[in-house]
Amino acid sequence: MRRAFHAGYALALALIVWPAATRAEDAKILSLAQALETAHAHAPELGRARADARAALAHVDVVGAPLLPQVLASLGYQRATSNPGAPSLPGNTRSDFATQDNWNAGVTATQLIYDFGRTRSLRDAARATGESAAQGERTAMLQLDANVRFAYFVAGAQKALLAVARETLANQTKHLEQIQAFVEVGTRPEIDLAQVRTDVANSRLAVLRAETGYAKGKAQIQRAIGDGGGPDFDVTDDLLGPLDAEDAPLPILVAEAEKARPELAALAAQLRAQEATIRAAEGEYGPSLSAGMGLNESGHKLDALAWNWSAGLTLSWSIFQGGVTKARIREARASLEGQKAQLAVLVKEITLDLATARIAVQGARDALALADEVVVQAKERLRLAEGRYAAGAGNIIELGDAQIVVRNAEVERAQSDYDLATARAQLLLALGR
Repeated sequence: MRRAFHAGYALALALIVWPAATRAEDAKILSLAQALETAHAHAPELGRARADARAALAHVDVVGAPLLPQVLASLGYQRATSNPGAPSLPGNTRSDFATQDNWNAGVTATQLIYDFGRTRSLRDAARATGESAAQGERTAMLQLDANVRFAYFVAGAQKALLAVARETLANQTKHLEQIQAFVEVGTRPEIDLAQVRTDVANSRLAVLRAETGYAKGKAQIQRAIGDGGGPDFDVTDDLLGPLDAEDAPLPILVAEAEKARPELAALAAQLRAQEATIRAAEGEYGPSLSAGMGLNESGHKLDALAWNWSAGLTLSWSIFQGGVTKARIREARASLEGQKAQLAVLVKEITLDLATARIAVQGARDALALADEVVVQAKERLRLAEGRYAAGAGNIIELGDAQIVVRNAEVERAQSDYDLATARAQLLLALGR
């Protein structure tokens, strides 16, 4: 009866494990490089940043358009009376309501000659803003790569924990077979068999939970890369190897980040844009000079139009506007001071990011080395516990405790690998790589 129960139990366990293995074989493999490539092509965050950069560059042409010639063509028709001036003037006739056709066609061209640098400064400001937007695209790219790496390593850790759970289940199943035999020959009590069956059931539950965690991790990868397909793939064991910056002094890392971080370059471009905005506002104190030329034809009939042309210069100067120019300059200068303060804050934040990432990498490396040692010692303890139990010197509690220690050690070892990879990914982000 017991042998039949055990055979049925083993068959049920095989039916649980075999479909999962089959799914793993059938699923496609998604490497970290493929995940990054897919994200670059499909992630909406990156698409939005690219669109913002294109819009900012197009705005440069919008702002600079007044520096080019402006040509306007017009054609007009009007039905109106042709009464002369007021009746009190000599030669006037009596007014009436008779109307006639009036046609007018013309072309006018104007060219800004000089406006004390207002328009050119506004164009320079727009160009610097476009450069800032381009750096924003780089920022989005770096953050996207970091998010993909983070999600990939989380899924990789879940996959490793699933492997530990399945290995633990296999080990518990082996112990079940051994203890089943001991109980049948009467060398071990029935309670040992009940205990190991409980351990096997708990291990099966751990496998199911690990499978759920792995599926959630893959769903996060799908979200990060912008691919709407289901998580019908497996991740690889891709990790980040040692970085040349891991052991570099902090000042050297800060110097590299200040050159590479696109946020700093974007803010520097914003400072240039604000300085150009101040120059444009100051230019409003001066006059504006433009040239114009027009050709016009008008008359009462289309086949009998008279033409005229004109050319001239226009000098305009806003003498007083209620102090708006002065207020604009104060506003622009205050914004410039705020951006300079923001730049200083950003440098401090980058320094903190680098220091934190560097400490995290060093701590993760040390933890990984210790985790390796713990796994070796835990497996040795399990080997001794198994030998003592088989010889009758140990008990089921000692054996179970040793199994738990091995499982926990392997979990820590698997997690430590991906903790180190995640810390290195954070260091890459802080460096602007």
